[in-house]
Amino acid sequence: MIKHTFCAVVFLLLLSNFSSFAQTKPDNAPIVKRYTGLVPMAGIKGEYYFRENSCVFYSIDYNFNKDYRYLVTNSTRLYNRLGIEVNAGGKWYVGASASHRLAYDAGLNMATVKANVTHRGKIGSIKFIKELSGEYIHHFNQSFFDSKKDLQAGIAAALYKEVKVAQHPLGFMLSYKILLNSNLYADIYKDRRIDFTRLRADVFYGISKNLYLGVFVMRETEYYYPVGTSDAAGNNIYYKVNHVSPVVGLNLNFVLRPDNIKEYIPGLPLR
Repeated sequence: MIKHTFCAVVFLLLLSNFSSFAQTKPDNAPIVKRYTGLVPMAGIKGEYYFRENSCVFYSIDYNFNKDYRYLVTNSTRLYNRLGIEVNAGGKWYVGASASHRLAYDAGLNMATVKANVTHRGKIGSIKFIKELSGEYIHHFNQSFFDSKKDLQAGIAAALYKEVKVAQHPLGFMLSYKILLNSNLYADIYKDRRIDFTRLRADVFYGISKNLYLGVFVMRETEYYYPVGTSDAAGNNIYYKVNHVSPVVGLNLNFVLRPDNIKEYIPGLPLR
C-alpha cells in the first residue's frame, strides 16, 4: 500500500511539474509573475442519482473578486454548469457537461462544452482518480458571431481519503489539472503549449447522506504573453507571463437518491 500511495503522489507531482513546459515562445523570453488578490468564492451543487453510480448535476459558483482571471480574457463573476456522469462499467465513467461563465465585463462571457473519461481507482484506502477531457470553449466578444474559439485537452488527477468523525464522513481531496491549448483561430496564442493549471485541496464534511459541506483552496495559473508590447524603437518585446490566482471557497453539495451510490466521492466530477 505504501508503495502504491507513493507512486500516486509521485504521479501528481509529475503532473504538476509538467507545467514547466507551459511557457510561451520564444523560449528565451523572461518570465514575469503577476498575482491576483485573494479570490473568495461560494458555490452550491445538486446531484441526482438516477441509477447506480450515475447522476445528473447542476452547480453554480459566485466569485467576489472582479480581478479574477480565467484563460486570459475572462473575469468570471458567475459560473453555471449542467452535466451528466455515467458509470460505464467497473471503475470507468464517462461524462459530458455544458457551462457558462458570466463575466463582470459583459463582453467577455464564455461558454464551454466538455466531454470526459474518468477512471476511479483505489490504492488501499485512498481513492485515485484520473481524468482525460476535451473542452470546446467559445469566447464571446459582444456577440455570438464576433467571438473566438478554443479546443483544449485536459489532464487531471486526484487523491481522496475519507475518515469518520462522530459517525459522519470527513473527506480530504488533493487534485491537479492542466489544460493543453489547440486554438481554432490564428493569433499569437497558438504558440502556447499549456493555457492553465489548477492545484486544489478540498475538505468535505458529510452533515447527512444528502448534504455535504466543503471548503477548498486553489492556486490557478495562466500562461500567456502580452499583445503589442514594443520598445521606443518599435521592436517587439517578448516576455512570458505566469498569472497566479489564489482562491479560497465554500460550497454546499446536495445529493438526491443517495441509495443509488455504492461509494460516494464528493467533488466529482472534477471541475
